[in-house]
Formats: sequence, C-alpha cells, structure tokens
Amino acid sequence: MVQYRRCYPTNGAKEYWKLQPSRDGDDATIRKALSARGVYERTSDARLRNLDSRLQRSLLVYESCSLEELKNFCLNRGLHAGRLSEARTESHAKRNLVSRLEAADEGAKFEYFLDLPAELRVRIHEFYLSHLRSKTKELFPGREYGPYTQPPLSVVSRLVRKEVLPEFYKVFDLRLQIFTTVHRDETIATELEYGQNVMARAPLEALDHLPVLEMEGKSLSMVGPAEISWKIKLELHEGKYKVEVEEATRPLFRVKIYANQDPARVQQVIECRVEDFVTQRKAADGKIRLRAQDVAAIEALFKPIAEK
Repeated sequence: MVQYRRCYPTNGAKEYWKLQPSRDGDDATIRKALSARGVYERTSDARLRNLDSRLQRSLLVYESCSLEELKNFCLNRGLHAGRLSEARTESHAKRNLVSRLEAADEGAKFEYFLDLPAELRVRIHEFYLSHLRSKTKELFPGREYGPYTQPPLSVVSRLVRKEVLPEFYKVFDLRLQIFTTVHRDETIATELEYGQNVMARAPLEALDHLPVLEMEGKSLSMVGPAEISWKIKLELHEGKYKVEVEEATRPLFRVKIYANQDPARVQQVIECRVEDFVTQRKAADGKIRLRAQDVAAIEALFKPIAEK
C-alpha cells in the first residue's frame, strides 16, 4: 500500500521513505514533470494526483505510449486486453488499457525476489537506499546527518534485513549532537539528542553495522547562537577515534564548559575520556563495539571539563 508523509511531519526522519503528498498541491510542478514524459493532455485534479504518485515511484506513465505499445504490455504481462474493437475511439481504448495496466502495477507482488542471486538483490538494495538518501537531501536541505529510521525493507525478512542493514549504514551516516545547555541560573544540564531513539532502542545487529559515529557538543544559552564545544569521530570498524576542540568565544562558556582551560588542555582531557571509552569497548578484532547501554557513557564524553 502506498504511504504518504504528513504535510508537516513532526519527525520527518521517520517518514522520509514515504511519498510526498501531492507535491504540496503544486499542480504546475506535476504538469512540468508529466511534460518531460511526453504527457501534455489536460486531466482532472484526481487523475493528476494519481499520476504524481506514479512519477514519485518511477512508474511508467502510460499516457505517453501508443495503443500498440499498450497492447503489447498487456500481452507480455498476461493481462486480458478486453475487446478493443468495441471501444468507441482509439482514445477510449487506450484509457481502458491504461486502467488495466495501472491496476496491475498497484497489485504487483515480488513473490520471487528471493530467487534472484544475492549479489543482484544487494545491488537493488543499494539503488533503492541511494534514491532514498537523495530524497532526504531534498526534504532536509543542509542536514547531512540525522537519526533516520530504517525503511520497511529492512524488516521484510531476516535474510533481507541481513543484506539491507550494511548498505543502509553505508548510505545513511549517523551523527549525534550532544547539547550542553547554560541556563539563566548558569547551571549545567546535558541532553543526548536522539539518544533514546538511536542508541537505547537500537538492536545489536544495527549497532554492529554502524561504521562511523560522529558526535558534536553544542553549548546553548537562552540568548544568542549555539557554540560547538568539541567533536568526536569514532571509526567503529577501524577502532580509531578523532577529537577536535573548538575555541570558546563566550566568557560564560569558557568558564562553565572549558573551566577556563586553553584548547590544548581541553584536547588532552577529552582525548583521555575518549581513549578510556574506546578501550572499554574494543573487541578482539579491533572494532569498537557499541551497545544500547552506552547512551550514558556517550553523554559523559561531553560533560564540562570541570565535571568528573
């Protein structure tokens, strides 16, 4: 069944794989896309929405095909073309064939997908996920990373999931932002954004497939823009890490987050934290193994320098 995103999704990272609802009512955009397919005829609003749905799924727009091509499509797919001689006009005959073909498209089942060679299935997964990734860049411009949920394809079966997850995490990089908030009373509070969704609920197989985890601390106050405290990059499969400390420009942040230490000293402190974190999670094969219970440990990597 075709599913559409909500017009104003509260969490687009969960709905990015769904279709866009009627291009937000932009009929001109739909007609332009149809013109590129050779379809210029006027049509009703309902039909326009239907064609837009097909365009978003890269399905063939049959209006651009000749009557002979439509008959061949029906023949090749084992569809009964009906008694075309009874059609009043060629246009009427084409509409009948288009309706049959579109109904067959909507009811199509991929019953023999698992009969394909594994290498070919993986190539199909790669193509599909890359397409979804391009859509997220359109949906969330300027947002390269995010806690994107795995698409329904990943839960079709155990075998398909085993094939899909590595490809998913190759395409959808993950970056967590850890916020250190400075309130009016200048007390410190930490929050791991998306932590519960991405880490605490993540199955072990998902975490094991994650090749890189990038994190950055953001210092927020009630006024003014956010400042980045430090960035941590964990190359989980390589067993490596990298720390980058940013220069604190605000006196309040320099005192509360950096404890008035210079960036070189802050770098040493954070590297020690990360080294301990990595050492405790490095497996015999050299990989860094994350687990759901590591949420609190990740938060601790971004505590202010003055906190132990």
